[in-house]
Formats: sequence, structure tokens, C-alpha cells
Amino acid sequence: MLLFWLLGCVLGTKDDTAVECTEIGCEDGIFLTFSLTEAGDYTITAVAGGDTVTCTASLPFDGTEACDGPGYTTLSGTALPADQQSIEGLTLESTTAADVHLTIVRSGTTLYDDTMTVSYETSQPNGPACGPTCTEAALDVAL
Repeated sequence: MLLFWLLGCVLGTKDDTAVECTEIGCEDGIFLTFSLTEAGDYTITAVAGGDTVTCTASLPFDGTEACDGPGYTTLSGTALPADQQSIEGLTLESTTAADVHLTIVRSGTTLYDDTMTVSYETSQPNGPACGPTCTEAALDVAL
């Protein structure tokens, strides 16, 4: 009971009842999910609102993976053998764009070139009395 009273004091509740908060994090953004597994040099470009993100990576990974703009790729298996490596998506650090234009090119061949409508959701992973509050959108890209 003392622990709950102390938490109530620390969290500043009005009625001296404790609000227990976990520390689960979340991230604002647009999460584009896809899986690239074939060997080659990839250029992934996304335009969302006024922001452009261009990422380059090679499979197998060669340590030169990079992104220009507010975003990053999700690389999987970087320390695994080449046949187990993949590029699993792109995260855009934007929460205002109504649509996203995505282009994926492998070694000069366009694999994907389309515009998707964005639908956002707000989440509070630690509950309404605890932060953070994040605005997120998830889009599955069918290649």
C-alpha cells in the first residue's frame, strides 16, 4: 500500500490513488511493410506530403545502407548469411500526409510504383493517463 501512495505522490494524482504506468514506447509515423529478399541494389523512394525519403541498400548487405530524408528502412538479418537477409519495410517520420507515393527499384528494374491513401490511428500504449500518445499509419505493400 505504501508503494501505491508513493506512486500517487510522484505522479501527482489528485485523490492520492496511484496510477501505474508502464514504459511502452511508440513512434509517430507511417509504417510501410514489404519484404525484399532477392539480391540486387535497391533504391526505395517515398513521397509523403512535402517530404521525400530515398533509401539505398544492397542485398546481400554491404554496410552502405543509407536514407536521405525523414525516414529509415527496416533491415533484417544483417549478421546472417546472404540468403537469410531482407529489407522489411520503410518508416516515414510523418503524421500529416494524406497519401504516400512509393517507388521501389532493384538494379534498374521498377518493382513497385504507386500511391496509397493513409489512414491514421492514435495509440496510447500505456493507457490514457500515461504518455506517450502516438499517431501512426500502417500500410502493407503487395509486391
